[in-house]
Amino acid sequence: MQPHLKLATDEPEITKENIGEKAKEVLMLIDNAETGVWESWAEYGFVLVEGKRLYPSNHAFSAFLDRHKLNKLPSGREILPVERAAAIWMCDNLISYVEARKFFPDVTTPRGLHQKWKEAQEELDCLDDEVIDDEVIEDNFEEDEDPVRLESEESPIEIMICKFVEEHPETIEIVIRVLMGRLKSEKSKRQLFDKIILNCNYEPL
Repeated sequence: MQPHLKLATDEPEITKENIGEKAKEVLMLIDNAETGVWESWAEYGFVLVEGKRLYPSNHAFSAFLDRHKLNKLPSGREILPVERAAAIWMCDNLISYVEARKFFPDVTTPRGLHQKWKEAQEELDCLDDEVIDDEVIEDNFEEDEDPVRLESEESPIEIMICKFVEEHPETIEIVIRVLMGRLKSEKSKRQLFDKIILNCNYEPL
């Protein structure tokens, strides 16, 4: 799971008792532009993410939105569903959010950034000639094949991931955990490890 974006890390834990006050606060931030657009919408998204945690069912969450007037700003402007979705995305998908800000620096709103990111992902998906699931990946490894000799051209998404990790080395642990989680057998995990070692110019263990 990716870490959440939370700006005020010294604030008390959000509970059902205090989330209402937090909701009023973040709506005022957006309406009055007391902070930058990204910060205020991030705070709003954080409240929505916490609301989903406290009220997990769709019915309870919808009631939560209505009760705390999270569908409308104090000025009266309706908050569109796409704006809520973007605010949740930027808080609940921190790595994607940071990557999107880097690739689309001219976008000025979370809503626009989220849309750009989704379009980019769709374009990358269209570049794949076939869908490879876990079982196909496992079957591609032959018993007598030396895993350190397996090579392939980098895809656009591989280039994007490598570039992101290079610029944000603290994310490497998350990337490795995701990759390992996609593989079922110890053999395929060992083969992945051997490829990592090879590309790092170390001798395989």
